[in-house]
Amino acid sequence: LTALTLAEYFRDDEGRDVIIDRYPLLAPGLAVSVTGIAEEPDDNGASSLLSLAWDAQAQITCFNPLYFREAARLAPGEIAQVGFAGLAIHVELMDPEKLAEANLTSDVAALIPARLTYPENDSRPDWHSFYALVRAVEMTELDGNPIHRCDVTLMHGTTGDLPASLLIAAHVAPAAFEPKPGDVLGGLMWLTGVRLDMAEA
Repeated sequence: LTALTLAEYFRDDEGRDVIIDRYPLLAPGLAVSVTGIAEEPDDNGASSLLSLAWDAQAQITCFNPLYFREAARLAPGEIAQVGFAGLAIHVELMDPEKLAEANLTSDVAALIPARLTYPENDSRPDWHSFYALVRAVEMTELDGNPIHRCDVTLMHGTTGDLPASLLIAAHVAPAAFEPKPGDVLGGLMWLTGVRLDMAEA
């Protein structure tokens, strides 16, 4: 399974199901051992913003679409396997010459073109500017639309790198976009995290 669509809904006074939100579930992602920091559910208790740590001091916030399942939640201090997957909002191939001049473990934001960064005064914790090394690529689809599914390593500044799956639809990428292993991508993504050991929780 690469992606499917979840919908949040409520039943009105006349017994009709009314959809109030709809979003893709990007699954299963690439597994990483993490430690929970905090989890903030939405108003309906269906999904959450999940803050966690991995690789010593590296921290990140992602969207947990399965919060409505108690086994999918992650308590502060709890260690679990989480699969990370991102949906690209903007993406482009990074310039190899600029990358050769840069220290790849320094400030990641400085490597991302300004037009691809999300404004700080209107930020969402689960939206991230990214810089990623492509490891593998396959074609799949989401809601009937062809997309590239890339296994990538997200470069996370001076802290640990993060393995993830990255889904890229044609309309968010440059013309004739055909990523391949070894390419470096930069852009903006919506990051999701799903607990993979739910059956054991």
